[in-house]
Amino acid sequence: RVLHSYHAGVSMAYLLHDFVHLAQQRSQEVDPTFLRLKEVFWLCKDKVGQDLYCPRDGKLGRALVDLLPPQDRKRQNYFMS
Repeated sequence: RVLHSYHAGVSMAYLLHDFVHLAQQRSQEVDPTFLRLKEVFWLCKDKVGQDLYCPRDGKLGRALVDLLPPQDRKRQNYFMS
């Protein structure tokens, strides 16, 4: 499970559809900036994954990729920034 988490990537289908809706919902904006998403995902009271344990270090706070269902979370093959 730890190695699977280290190598996990997010599907383009998720990024282009579900993530867009999640970003818009959390930010209350149609086209939020990266800095705005940082605020509404991780610098707010209701942080994404805050109540779940991380499979890598066992501490509270799970990465977004570790929250995704199997169909949207596969072994990464490209890094995009």
